[in-house]
Amino acid sequence: MRCPEWASGGGEDTTVLSRDDIDPNELDNDRRTHLFNAARNGCEEVVEILLRRDNADPNKVHDGHTPFLSAVQNGQEGVVKMLLGRGDVNPNTPGRYGVTPLHCAAGSGDERVVAMLLGRGDIIPDSRDMYGQIPLWYAAAAGGHEG
Repeated sequence: MRCPEWASGGGEDTTVLSRDDIDPNELDNDRRTHLFNAARNGCEEVVEILLRRDNADPNKVHDGHTPFLSAVQNGQEGVVKMLLGRGDVNPNTPGRYGVTPLHCAAGSGDERVVAMLLGRGDIIPDSRDMYGQIPLWYAAAAGGHEG
């Protein structure tokens, strides 16, 4: 399988990404890591390969976002589930402007990701962004409603 260039940082196939000398945290020309690009774009197979590395850091911030936050923002439910299953992802790490993954999921109306996040014991449901808004405000502002 050839992975798209955005996922692998150069169009390599997954066997190349499996080599011991491939660093999941290496920066590309846009200062994003292979892991960040794969998570953002939902390339689950590449994310899985890169996470096998001892030095893979799903909490590393790139341009104000972590690979996890980027996956949430881009609706990559499979990657979100995979990263949450690791146990070492901080689901409360804010990105730019203090926006957390829960803010993003609530604001986009992504009910399944919101449910995944709220199902964790370590999520902070009333975290505030830099403007003082909580995730519920994002949901209401986006038109989310019951029934």
